Amino acid sequence: SFCAASQRFGKAAAAIINLSEDDVRAIFQEHHIPVFDAATDACFKILRGYIDYGRFLTDRSSGLQGKTNSPQPRPEVEAILKAHQGMSMLPHSATEELLKHYGFHCADYLLASTYDEAREAAGRLGFPVILKGMVPDVAHRSQAGLVSHKIFNEGELRQEYAAVEGKARAMAQGPAALSVEKYIPHDFEVIFGVKYDVTFGPVILCGLGGIFTEILKDYALRIAPLTADDAIDMLSGLKAFPILEKAASQGLPHLDSLTDALLRLSNLAVELNGKITAVDINPLGLRSDPSGTIVLDAKIHI
Repeated sequence: SFCAASQRFGKAAAAIINLSEDDVRAIFQEHHIPVFDAATDACFKILRGYIDYGRFLTDRSSGLQGKTNSPQPRPEVEAILKAHQGMSMLPHSATEELLKHYGFHCADYLLASTYDEAREAAGRLGFPVILKGMVPDVAHRSQAGLVSHKIFNEGELRQEYAAVEGKARAMAQGPAALSVEKYIPHDFEVIFGVKYDVTFGPVILCGLGGIFTEILKDYALRIAPLTADDAIDMLSGLKAFPILEKAASQGLPHLDSLTDALLRLSNLAVELNGKITAVDINPLGLRSDPSGTIVLDAKIHI
């Protein structure tokens, strides 16, 4: 009757019994009611967790009313993924193209296979620039030494090209193209991510980005699809949130830009569920101009 009442009224419950009979415990456990030998802190923490989770489901249900997400990717996106079947990670150009369909803008770039091509590309883009070695299936180019310092002139370009191209050639075991990218000034860097959990489905990550990602481990996680309130909760949970608040008080659009970007990433995560395995945008640069955000590096695993 205790189990039936819990199910009927939808109340969180735990059983505290001092009996050793396994069959009594089994009855509760069959109805997903945890059993404790005493009123311990663990017992009350479990109940608190049930209650919080119930409120989360209620708030989430009301927040998502009227919100729809197509379970199928956009035709243009599906074409990109189909063209790269069998690869573990989308190439740079395909990554940029896919992200554009969800409103993300990437830094301008040109590919170069020789130093002369890199010099011409830098001339067209305008200094400063950054070089990146385009070695297939390397997810963390910075850690692999495949990203140059900011380059201001041709002398620095020649030196950085030799260093990056040498590492790229060694890793690729042959010729490797380099991306010459326009350096985009920005005020702040964050990391965005998508992963697909077997139990919960698409999970969104947001945190402090750039070189501090692994050091400070300042990030928040939420299950997609996100509401605007979810996005704000994620950002307000970051240790770096006071910086965003201060920027907002100074009239900078960083907070609004990040909220909008998280919702667009959520749309991507839901639409591409089952089509990709992960997204890593690191860093996403926050700018003071109307464009708001700029993708400085990204990988999409398929």
